[in-house]
This record gives sequence, C-alpha cells and structure tokens, in this order.
Amino acid sequence: MNWSGVMPAMTTAFDAKDRVDGEFMSRHATWMVDNGCTALIMLGSLGEAATLSAEEKVGILKNMVSAEGFVAFEHALQQSRSLWDRF
Repeated sequence: MNWSGVMPAMTTAFDAKDRVDGEFMSRHATWMVDNGCTALIMLGSLGEAATLSAEEKVGILKNMVSAEGFVAFEHALQQSRSLWDRF
C-alpha cells in the first residue's frame, strides 16, 4: 500500500434512531474520494472501537468497500483476527 496523500479519519454517521447510517456514509466516502482523498480510515480514531458491535463494524467495512472498492483499514481491523475472519 502506498501511504501517501490525504487519508482522513472518517466519522461514523448515525441516523435519528442511533443506527449506523450506511447510506450517508457511502455518499460521504464517495465525495471524499472524488475530492482527492487517497484512502479513508475508519473504526478507531473517534471512539467507535469501544462503542460499536462487531456486526456494526463489519457492516460499515462491507459498505465502504461496496461504495469505493478500496479502503485503508484502521489498525483495529488489521489486528483483530476474529473480526477480520468475519469480514
């Protein structure tokens, strides 16, 4: 992987019922990449690692891969074998 360019920590969006807002996150990820981001980092820098279930985390990652086809995964995914196996 080429670790260069703009790689922001992406905020996890929630809807009015406190559910992960995958539709908004897909649009936002597409916008960020279309505007020059080279990778998106998620699930760890803003407290999500401690507050989301494993199923929610996997759902976010699958959604992001569907939206953009690539993602630079934050260390929480890379270091968690059980979560990686579920993805």
